[in-house]
Amino acid sequence: MKYFHLISKVFAASVTFFLTGCHISLTNLTPKDVPQNPSGIYTLGVSAEITDGNVDSESIEASVVIDGKKYPMVPSEGAQNVFQFDYALPKDRDSAKYYFEVDYTFETGSGKVRTEIGELSEFFLTNRYVVTLETSRAPVGTVVPVLGRGFTPSDTIIMGPIAADTRYVSENVIEFTVPGLMAGESYDVVWESGYGNVPMGKFRIDAANITVIPESLSLSVGSSRALTFDIDSPAPPGGLAVQVTTDVPESVIMPEVVIPAGQRTVTVQVQGGAIGAGSLFVSIAGQGEITIPVIVN
Repeated sequence: MKYFHLISKVFAASVTFFLTGCHISLTNLTPKDVPQNPSGIYTLGVSAEITDGNVDSESIEASVVIDGKKYPMVPSEGAQNVFQFDYALPKDRDSAKYYFEVDYTFETGSGKVRTEIGELSEFFLTNRYVVTLETSRAPVGTVVPVLGRGFTPSDTIIMGPIAADTRYVSENVIEFTVPGLMAGESYDVVWESGYGNVPMGKFRIDAANITVIPESLSLSVGSSRALTFDIDSPAPPGGLAVQVTTDVPESVIMPEVVIPAGQRTVTVQVQGGAIGAGSLFVSIAGQGEITIPVIVN
């Protein structure tokens, strides 16, 4: 008999839960970490999704309880059953605990107003955040400003697998130089600091323009001529390698070509080897080749 009473109580509790279960699902739209702003006003939001067709959608009203005080919320423009409240956080605070209450009328039975209560949450102010990259694409060697708040001289921008050359300008601006990665690809960009890492999205490296002067070479065996390589932006730290190949290796003698860091041009001497005719094929990471005709006689 004792066990029968226990089972009866469990069954009754289950029936009660079923009858009074949630008819609206609440989703907290407020981020945990909120960028600090000069006005000190922060928007809390909640979405009240109806999960039972017997809920009167016109009856839904939302409130937020912050530090024990209840505030009415207003519907968000252009979004159904989304509610917001602009909270003026006291100046001596950098966080606040809150939860949402949503009242509604359930159309079956007595039609009484019911209330769903969300989980207790907390938001925190952060004074370190990225507003934007000045651009999301550029060639290798381009200097890109980053706008935000809380930058320090020890911060570094990581692009893909490489730590980009980063320069501190102010608490609100840092700059980085697009590193010598393969063009035509997009890379993850991360702001790395002693306070943690902040993802900043994707950055696409475009092909850089390169000009070669002269556009053709005519050499005698043993003679030399200068060949100049020019790019639009200064080369990144470590320099920018220029790939030069030829279909007449016996006829062309020349050193490796690297545009020095911070420079836009480099000049090398090309020497005539064996008699022949062919081409030099010039490219930098991810860019189509430039063909330079070569004759050695």
